Amino acid sequence: IISPRRDDNAAAEVTLGVAVMILDRHRGPLQDYLCETYGTDRETSALILLGYITMLLNPSIDCASRFRLSNDERILFRALSAVRRADIVAHPPLTDLDRFRYFRLTGRHGIAGVLAVLGDFLADGWPQVDAIAWGTLLDGVASPLLRAWFDEYERVVAPPPLVTGDDLVTALGLKPGPPFGSLLEALIEAQVNGEISTRAEALQLASALASRQPQSPGRS
Repeated sequence: IISPRRDDNAAAEVTLGVAVMILDRHRGPLQDYLCETYGTDRETSALILLGYITMLLNPSIDCASRFRLSNDERILFRALSAVRRADIVAHPPLTDLDRFRYFRLTGRHGIAGVLAVLGDFLADGWPQVDAIAWGTLLDGVASPLLRAWFDEYERVVAPPPLVTGDDLVTALGLKPGPPFGSLLEALIEAQVNGEISTRAEALQLASALASRQPQSPGRS
């Protein structure tokens, strides 16, 4: 239903027709993504099927070695594995923070994960698909995730940080150390969640969070 080969019959089928209505706004970018090829001339669409089906049948199989995957292909397979850990189906509708964390975990191949989850749902129930659950999966999970990547990338997926590590050093006198990464991650999540929107608010939150850390960075 998102391929160039789609015909009117696919859209006329009730279950797939619902998907057409919700996913068609992203059809062009999805086609471009699925048609990407790797050095092995394998298309993304084929790798999604291979990776997801293999993990469903036997998660212990070392796909990377067995199929002699390139480094780029291994990244896609790792993303599919991360999708299963993310459990995106369990908690719709997704918040901005949910969507941010999903792509933080999966990267751009979170797109593949969305398609794999949809295919897995249909395969599990076809032809007696639960229409309500299918609609919830499309409208509450798939659409928000695809919209985040294709339409809201700089707001949800990778917003420009309000402060950097250098800012924490110069403005707050914090010393770089192991807690720095988690502190910056907490700030970007607060930004995505709408809790902070200015540099001053970010620095204020950073100071508060640093003071609560058991081994917070010392001041210079």
